[in-house]
Amino acid sequence: GFAQDDPPDQAGRISSISGTVSIQPNGSDDWGQVYPNLPVGPGDRIFTDQNGRVEIQVGQSYLRIGPNTDITLVNDTADGITFGVAQGSVRVHSFGLWDGQALDVSTPNGDGRLERPGEFRADILPDQGATIFTTPANDLLITGGGGFAKQIGSWQALELAGTNPVYPQWLQLTQPDSLDEWSRQRDQQISDAA
Repeated sequence: GFAQDDPPDQAGRISSISGTVSIQPNGSDDWGQVYPNLPVGPGDRIFTDQNGRVEIQVGQSYLRIGPNTDITLVNDTADGITFGVAQGSVRVHSFGLWDGQALDVSTPNGDGRLERPGEFRADILPDQGATIFTTPANDLLITGGGGFAKQIGSWQALELAGTNPVYPQWLQLTQPDSLDEWSRQRDQQISDAA
C-alpha cells in the first residue's frame, strides 16, 4: 500500500536491484519488497539479504549496497545527504553535489564525508566493533568520537574501532570484490547512458 503514496519532497530512488532487498518505510513497523524506481525518503530503512544488492540514487550521487547490509536514508537536503549504516558494505560515488552540500555515511564507529564529487567505501563490522573506510585519490573526511578527524585519500584504508574514543589504524588495501566490480559496471552503464 505504501507504494501508492506520493514520494517525499526530498527523495532518492531505487535505480538498480538484484536478489532479496526489503524496505521498512519511515513510521511503519512493516517490511515490504523493494522494486526499481521506488522512491526512498528520510527515515526509510533498507536491508539486503545474503544474495541482495541495491543502488540508491539521490541527485547525482549513487549509493551501492552490498549483501547483508542495513542502511537508512537519514536526510536529503540542499545542505547534505546523510545515510546511516548499521552493518554491511556500501560504496558511494557522487558525480555532483550542490554548492555547500556534503554527502555523509554515518556508522557506529564514525562518519565518512565527501564535500565534493568523489567516491569511497565503508565496511561496517559490528562483530568486531569496527568500520573500515577506503577511498581513491579524492579527499574523504573521517570523524569519530573523542574529537577524532582525519582526511584520507590516495588509495588509503583507515579502520576505526570503538566509539568514544575511537582507535584508528591504517590498513593494507584489499583486492576488489564483487561490490567493487558491480559499482564499476554501474559507473560504466551511467556513463554510456549519458
